[in-house]
Amino acid sequence: MASVRREFNLSQARAAAILEIAERSYKNYESEIRELPLSVARRFCERFEQDLLWLIEGQRQTAAERDIDLVGDTIEAVVAESKVRGIRLTPAKARKIGRFVYANCFQKGTSPQDEVSTVFDLLSE
Repeated sequence: MASVRREFNLSQARAAAILEIAERSYKNYESEIRELPLSVARRFCERFEQDLLWLIEGQRQTAAERDIDLVGDTIEAVVAESKVRGIRLTPAKARKIGRFVYANCFQKGTSPQDEVSTVFDLLSE
């Protein structure tokens, strides 16, 4: 939190005001005296355009890396679900399904596994 605050050239008091929390609370979270509540962590990430996973685990992942992971997870989910359901997909159909699943995951923040099962349910009807 401190590194992000410094990137934005903010005092602890100003960062606390942006997060709509007490300055003392902010200081305690930043210095890890108190555990950061999820609601404050989410607000921090939204207001300062940070990745929640980075804030929780301490590892930054670029947008490109997240996209690459999402593409790989989508392909994996489509192939796995087609095998489970015994459906042979042409490359063109797999591409259409993968594109749809990826777009939904990207827009809604859902996992490819959740989205792909819905698509295959629709195909089975």
